[in-house]
Amino acid sequence: MNLQFKTKIIELFGLPRTGKTTTVVALKKHLKNAGFKVDIIRERASVCPLNDKLHPSFNFWTSISLIKEYIEANDKGFDFVLADRGIFDAFVWINFLSEKKLLSDFEKLIDQNFILSNYLTTFYFTADIDVILDREFERQISRKYGKVMNPQTLNLYKNSYNDLKPELTKIGNIYEIDSSKITIKETISIVSDELLTKLNK
Repeated sequence: MNLQFKTKIIELFGLPRTGKTTTVVALKKHLKNAGFKVDIIRERASVCPLNDKLHPSFNFWTSISLIKEYIEANDKGFDFVLADRGIFDAFVWINFLSEKKLLSDFEKLIDQNFILSNYLTTFYFTADIDVILDREFERQISRKYGKVMNPQTLNLYKNSYNDLKPELTKIGNIYEIDSSKITIKETISIVSDELLTKLNK
C-alpha cells in the first residue's frame, strides 16, 4: 500500500524538556500565518490507557493512535499535521526497549510505505541530561527521579537514537537540534527557518 495523502507530517521527537511542545505551538501559528491549514497531533503518551510506559506495547499503541489522528486530519483537509512525538520517537523507544527484536515487526505494523511516505520532515530534539533534569526539577518540589526522567533512561534513549540514526535517516529527513545552550526563541527560529527552506524546495 502506498497512499499519498494531501496532508504532510512534521514530527518533533526526542528527549523530554528540550522544547518540542513549545516549538510545535509556535510552528502552528507560523504556518497558519503563511496561509496553511494546520493541525497538531498532541503527544499520544499522555492519553495512552496502558500503564507501563517502559513496555513496547505502550509505543505500539501511541503509534497506531497517531496514524488514526493523521488519517482524520487528512480527511478534514489539513495541509500539515505537527506531531509532538510520533513514529520516529516510537522507533527509538522500541529499539531501546527490545534491543531490535521487535523493530521489524513494528515496521510491518505501521506499514512505512503508507505512513512515512507522507512525512515532510522530522526534527530530533536533544539536550545535555543535566540540563533536561534541571528543567524537570524546576517544576517539582523535590528532586525525585521518575521511570523516564532519570539519567539512565535518558542516556539509553540517546544511545538508542544514535544506534538507529543510520536507519532512520534512510527513511526520512531528520534535522537535529540541541537545546542545551539555546533559548526556546532561538529553537523556534531554527525550526521555522529549516521548514521554510524545505517548503521552498
